[in-house]
Formats: sequence, structure tokens, C-alpha cells
Amino acid sequence: MSLQRRLLLPLVAAFVVTLAYFYGIWLPELQTREIERHRDEASRHIDSVAEGLTPLLMSSRLDVIYENLDALRAKNGDWIEIRLNGADGTPLYPLGGGSAASRPEQRSLEVVRQVGGDGRVYGTLTVVVDQEPMLAYQRRHSLSLGIVFLAMSALLVAVTVLVVRSAVLRPVRDLVRASEALARRDFDVPLPPATRDEIGALVSAFAAMRESRRIAEDSMARSNRELEQFAYAVSHDLRQPLRMVASYVSLLERRYKGALDAEADEFIHYAMDGARRMDRMIVDLLEYSRVGRKARDRDEVVVAEVVDESLRMLSPRIEDVAAVVETGDGLRGLPPVPAYRDELLRLFLNVLDNGLKYVARGVTPKVEVDGRLDGDEVVVTVSDNGIGIDPKFFTRIFEVFQRLHSREVYDGSGVGLATCKKIVDHHGGRIWVESDVDSGSTFFIALPRRPA
Repeated sequence: MSLQRRLLLPLVAAFVVTLAYFYGIWLPELQTREIERHRDEASRHIDSVAEGLTPLLMSSRLDVIYENLDALRAKNGDWIEIRLNGADGTPLYPLGGGSAASRPEQRSLEVVRQVGGDGRVYGTLTVVVDQEPMLAYQRRHSLSLGIVFLAMSALLVAVTVLVVRSAVLRPVRDLVRASEALARRDFDVPLPPATRDEIGALVSAFAAMRESRRIAEDSMARSNRELEQFAYAVSHDLRQPLRMVASYVSLLERRYKGALDAEADEFIHYAMDGARRMDRMIVDLLEYSRVGRKARDRDEVVVAEVVDESLRMLSPRIEDVAAVVETGDGLRGLPPVPAYRDELLRLFLNVLDNGLKYVARGVTPKVEVDGRLDGDEVVVTVSDNGIGIDPKFFTRIFEVFQRLHSREVYDGSGVGLATCKKIVDHHGGRIWVESDVDSGSTFFIALPRRPA
């Protein structure tokens, strides 16, 4: 549910409850009170009429009684019927008793009062009051009140919505756009003005955070440039003397091999092998340092295509060891992932090469590559039938220069899996292994389907 809906839902609920209270409780109570007030007024008026008729009945002045009652009926248009009976029940007004007016029982009020005094009763006055005019007025009054209430409520809701949008939703949307831009390393999206409230405090905090991020990005860019210069220095200035040493040792080997004793030949071989391994370690360290320094955007990369390219590059080695490599159907059905293709290529080259390398002597290497979707991740599995890994070393193997076997048994610099982990971390993914000694290994590589 959006923030706008969460903010406006309580307001709408309060409006509905207030509307229900107005029409269901307050307005009916108002109408009831008005009806009771009208009845009380009519009763008091009829009481005064009955009191005025007492001396006239005592003196039998019927002509005056007729005139007074006719005048009252003409004056009070809602008095639809007036009857006056004597003490013995004889009709006195109207003459001859008249005929009772037809009236709906629920919309008329009949008031009966005895006419008399000093303990004597001279007659009975009955007045039927039509309440329809009063009820019609109440309906019009209620309708007017309802229209005014709805108009005021609608105006209040509209003003509240405008205030919420202007004071809360618009700044929040601007902050969202600025956050999305910040994720793309765009620091120039304008922020909403900082007001003296919680939203203003949030804007100020975000602005400070963005400026800190800008400074950190600039510092990182400078560090990357310095690291690039350092990498160039390492690759050129350090490897050049090393290549010179290797060249002269190679000349010594060609010129004096067999001319000296066996021990000298062994020393020259050790020197040559050490120079080659040192050069490889420098190259591997350079590759490790370059991971995560991409400034361009990621591409939509099909993992199966990268695996196929890795296998083509490893085909001479696969043929050399007569390995069996299989790819599953799950790998072919994986969707593209946002990634740097060259880094994924280096990742799978290292993992596949380990599967071909770490195999017991006399065993034909077998490597299986498959994949599956797991929520928002693409998971690639690389399984082999190699020598396996003791579970206590599952963390150590992903550290730089950590080897579980001597170089005399299995060649390598101890940087390959560390580079793999750095590549996966750079993509916001995960890498782990399931294995045991002499049981082969399965490496799991989980990559997010959306940019991390």
C-alpha cells in the first residue's frame, strides 16, 4: 500500500464514521427533540385556551365560545380539528358535533384537556394538531444541515489531501527520486526545501548523507586512479626485472645444462620455476585488484553463454586431461542477470579450472554445470568428482594466498577462489561450497536478477 493511501485511509475512515454518526444518531436525535418541543408548545397553548374557556362555559356564553374557537382555528392552520363537549358529553363545538377530519395517526397530535375549576368540570376540549408542516420543515432543515455538513467535510478532506500531498507526499517522492539517482551515482537531482519539521529534518539528513557519499566517491575515484597507476607500476616495473632474471636463468640453463654437476642443474631449475611462479602471482594479484573497479553500467548477461565461452577457452586443458564436462538444461533456461561479462568469465574460468585440476591421480575429471531460479536469484552449480574439501576449510579457501595443498602436488597461486568471491560480492551475490574429503565438491554461485 502506498504512503498516500496509508495517510488518507484514517482520514476517510474518520469521515465515514462522522457521517454515520451525523445521519444515524445526531440528526434523528435533533428531529426527536424538535418534535417533543413542538408537542410541548402545542400543549401549553391548548392549556391556555382551556383556561380561557372555563368562565365562558360557567356563564354559558356559547356565542363567544364559538367566535373564539373559530378565530383560533383560523389563526392556527395546523389545528385541523377542535371539539368542545359539555360535562355530560354533549357536543358544543362544532354545532351538531361535525365530522372528524381524516388524518394519518402518525402525523397528528391529539390533545385533550378538561375545562373547569375549583374541582368542577364544565366540559372537555379536544384539539387535533397536524404535525406534517413541522415534519416537512424538519426534513428541509435536516437536508440543509446534511448538505452543509457534506460540503464542509468534503472541503476539509480536500484541504487535508492537498496539505498531505504538499507537505508530505511531494517531498517524499522527491527524496525517492534523489535516492534512485544516488544509486546511479547522480548527485545533482534537486532536493525539496528543508522545512522546520520532521520532513525537513529528513531532507537535511539526506543532503548530508549525499554530500558524504559524493566525497567518498571522489576519494574512491582518486584511490582507484592511484591503484591503477600502482598496478601499472607492478606489472611493468616489477615484472620487467623479474623477466630479466628469468631470461638470464634460461640462458644459463641452455648454455650450462649438463656442463655442470647435477646439483647446479637442480639449482637453475629451482630458480627458473620460482621466477615463473612469482610472475604468475603478480598477474593473479593484479587480476584480484581490478575486480570491482568498473565505472560503466552492467549489461544483461546470459550466464549459459559465459559458461560456454569459458569451456571453449579451457578446451585445450579439457582435451589434455580427457575430462567429461556436462551442462544441464536448467543452465540453458536461466534469465539474463545484470553483470560485468568479463568478470563473470573470469569467475567461471577459475571455478571450472579447479574442477579439472583438483582430481585424484588416475581419475578422469568430470564436471557438471547446472542452474536454477531461487526467488530473486540465479543459482549456478559447478560439481566435480575431485578430491573434495574438508568442511573446516570452507571459509579459508576463499581467502587470498590460502592453499590446502603444496605446489608440488597441485599447482596454483592461492588467489583464484579469493578472486571468485570478490567478483560475486561485487555483484551483490553469494558463493559457497558443499563438499567432503574424497567426495567431490559442488560450488554454488548465486547472482541477483536485479542490480544490487
